[in-house]
Amino acid sequence: MSPLFPPNIGGIELFTSSISLSLKERGHRVQVLSFRNDQTLPDTKDWNGIAVCRVSFLQGIALRNPAMLLRAQKDIRATVEAFSPDVVHLHVGGPILHAYLGCPAFRGIPLLVTVHDLPDSADQFPTVKSLLQQADWITTNSRIRLDDTVRFQPSARDRAECLYVGKPVVTCSTAVERSQNPLLFMAGRQVMDKGFDLAIDAFAEVHKRHPQAKLVLAGTGPMHETLHRMTEALGLRESVQLLGVVSAEQLAEWLARSWFALVPSRHSESFGLVALEAMQAGRAVLASRIGGLPEVVDDGVTGLLVEPGSASALAQGMERLLKDTEQTFAMGQAGRNRANSLFDWEKCVNGYEEILMRVAKS
Repeated sequence: MSPLFPPNIGGIELFTSSISLSLKERGHRVQVLSFRNDQTLPDTKDWNGIAVCRVSFLQGIALRNPAMLLRAQKDIRATVEAFSPDVVHLHVGGPILHAYLGCPAFRGIPLLVTVHDLPDSADQFPTVKSLLQQADWITTNSRIRLDDTVRFQPSARDRAECLYVGKPVVTCSTAVERSQNPLLFMAGRQVMDKGFDLAIDAFAEVHKRHPQAKLVLAGTGPMHETLHRMTEALGLRESVQLLGVVSAEQLAEWLARSWFALVPSRHSESFGLVALEAMQAGRAVLASRIGGLPEVVDDGVTGLLVEPGSASALAQGMERLLKDTEQTFAMGQAGRNRANSLFDWEKCVNGYEEILMRVAKS
């Protein structure tokens, strides 16, 4: 169960789709249950040989529509009963846990919970505590999120572990060379938490001393038009490019052209798959020192970590990476080595396969 699934774009979507496909390729039966955030998406769809069922649970909550919620719960129950899973893998981020807790068909089926995000206060969210109490096993994507989980539900201490995620490496189909002029790259959902506005503000300052530099932003979201207006207001129309949605291969191509990647998140990232993608491409990462990002980016070795929410700190990091390109490019190679050893995809799949099979027998 995943809050969202492709064609939606995001870290959870990327991980859940990749792990589902890898497990299917290893001979396991896989069924995906997800929310529908776009009414044009069908109720059910085959995605690379995996059945995906989408329910209008979020819309039911947003519209306070009991009939829609009842229909969503009915669809979930029918899917579970038809598939008869040996284990449920629930990715916690947002209200998907309510869809799980509200469906009697899940009772008696072993449960693995992967915690991506948690509310700030355990006392104000007893349903989250209840879910963590019910889980047969819990995984997190970073050690800091594991600590958060144990603080949130102390009884989870002996049923939880950090299992670093990974992602399959995507390579360019044709040779792509690094840009001759400085190219800074950032990708993700264009929401306030991700810090796209900070990237533009910081780049505006750095651009004064590096007029040949370019900033390329990939993705879309609620801030997309705001970011366009920012570039216009700052006189950066020719130096900042907003690509919109890009494919996995296009993302790999832009990373190959870039000098380094930006991940200036304001919020506590559980892991930071965008940072990992840049490292897999051999690019240094300039990221916020927040959440799980310091576990991904080795500060001063594979990139730089700066104070979150600060455009000036981000600008200083950009300046440092642009001034010493030899070190910056060496950081990129060190990042590739770190990604290949610590965040290897096959290692990640092996870990989840072992846990799922163990939980299924519990």
